[in-house]
Amino acid sequence: MGDDSLSSLLTIFVLITLRALLALAFGAINNVRHTTLRAKAENGQKAAAQVLALTENNTRLQLTYQITTLLLHFGIAGLALLNLTDALREAVPMLSLLVAHSLMLVLTACVTLILGELVPEAIGSAYANTLALWVIMPVHLLVLVFSPISAGLVIVSKWLSSLFSSSDLVNIVTEEEIMTMVESGHSGGTIEEEEKDMIFSVLQLGETYASEVMI
Repeated sequence: MGDDSLSSLLTIFVLITLRALLALAFGAINNVRHTTLRAKAENGQKAAAQVLALTENNTRLQLTYQITTLLLHFGIAGLALLNLTDALREAVPMLSLLVAHSLMLVLTACVTLILGELVPEAIGSAYANTLALWVIMPVHLLVLVFSPISAGLVIVSKWLSSLFSSSDLVNIVTEEEIMTMVESGHSGGTIEEEEKDMIFSVLQLGETYASEVMI
């Protein structure tokens, strides 16, 4: 393996590490207990207030995550294909260029998925209330950096949706899907028992006849 391959391997390792930190941070922020954060914010903890403010604008947060993830994935895949495929073919001369490219993509995708996404996101979700307060500053900075791109994407999305007679970016979600998401959030600890009961009562109210409400 030449110097170029070693430097590319090191760069890929750095990019996967950044991807892992990103998954850790967003996993924590997306799974915090808002009731706990509100109590901390009321006690004057600025980090808790920043997390609450950032999660209220979830569109910008999710767009930033998707943009950053896309850039990192392109970087990892590009470096692997351009600089590591030749090293793989040198190690296994019988491989054709197409097979070597395919193997390299599968290998980097698996490593990135496991070490760069699944494991750190699970850790972030498990220790969300603590980690969210530590990662809020870099995440907030990242949102600010990508805010022009996020705003542009929102404008383009609204324009495209208007072509189909829809001015809002709204996903149609069934009642069963909402209840499933609420149950998942409750079992994961992100939704309190009182909050779950309130959401279910609102859904059930929609099925109640007006005459039943008036009785």
